[in-house]
Amino acid sequence: MHDAWAAGRSPCPDTTQSQITHRPGDSPHSTPGTLCMERTRSCTLSVCLALLFSCVGTARGQQPDPAEVDPRQATLHQVLQLAQRQALDAKRVDWPTTTQEAQAILTDTPGEAGLTLAIGAVIKALGNRHTFYAPPRAARATSQAGSSDARPAIGSASRTASNLPMLTVRGWMGSDLDEASQRVRAALNAAMAEPSCGLLLDLRGNRGGNMWPMVWGVLPLLNPGKLGAFVDREGIASPIVKLPEGVSLGGHLDTRLPPGQGTQPPHLPTHIAVLQDGRTASSGEALTILFIGQDNARSFGQPSAGFTSSNRVFRLRNGGTLLLTHGRDQDRNGRIYDGALVPDVETDDAVAAATDWLMQACATRDTVAAP
Repeated sequence: MHDAWAAGRSPCPDTTQSQITHRPGDSPHSTPGTLCMERTRSCTLSVCLALLFSCVGTARGQQPDPAEVDPRQATLHQVLQLAQRQALDAKRVDWPTTTQEAQAILTDTPGEAGLTLAIGAVIKALGNRHTFYAPPRAARATSQAGSSDARPAIGSASRTASNLPMLTVRGWMGSDLDEASQRVRAALNAAMAEPSCGLLLDLRGNRGGNMWPMVWGVLPLLNPGKLGAFVDREGIASPIVKLPEGVSLGGHLDTRLPPGQGTQPPHLPTHIAVLQDGRTASSGEALTILFIGQDNARSFGQPSAGFTSSNRVFRLRNGGTLLLTHGRDQDRNGRIYDGALVPDVETDDAVAAATDWLMQACATRDTVAAP
């Protein structure tokens, strides 16, 4: 509820007036108001609720805002506000019409199903297939799955038939970013435990999630300097930069896995073959983009899924989650992507094509010892 009710004489019988204090996040300009507090315990629940709504409505001579008394309405209102203020494609939407349509759906269809359909109408108006809504039950299941030991590891090391090292990085969702980052780095260290001129970085089937454990894990493979950026609807870029002390996003430094004893792979490859396919999506595509323009890297496989944009995650009032597309991916050379990534070498057998390139490129090259 808003904490900006005007103070006034209570219309409720047998009540006292109690000041409402500001909650965290409330506007500092809100005016504390009054709330009708029942002294006696004799009234029924319906009478008490009627008295409460009477106080809310009559404090300013208005009816209560439906968003204040209906959790579904409050959640839809939150989604509409977030979409208008932060969505990449907000400017293309007729917001009065969209709001009216979403409200009609919410009114006509009860329960969580109605709210899901109403939010779906807002997402449809945005026209961005990367934005999506997870109802409370689905949001909880995703969170639990992200921490499950039954899921494949985010990173693993293997050898190809030609005995070349391969690092596989998979999509990941979860809360322990430090552990996930360390798992990717450990897999990289294992892959490069022995000297090798070439490395296959397998991002096939990486459907995304949180990209940062992936980035922190493979950071030694990326050249210093600008790696890419996210560009918002106003054209403002938040650069991703590799610095000696960590990774910077939009000028904010993160030293999750700083250079030091035990964190660097024993050896570094001279050439990197990035493998992708039609299931490489979202953060998987963002990681692929960080290698575009790096002179010792080439990509092999099939065009990616085409979710080359960045999402922000918002927890909604009903316990659901809104993943809202906020910006587009940009590579280190300034190219902004809108759709699928086409690999340097389009092929049905990415491993074979990558192996051929690595063998030729490494014919006169040696591995690089890690600093």
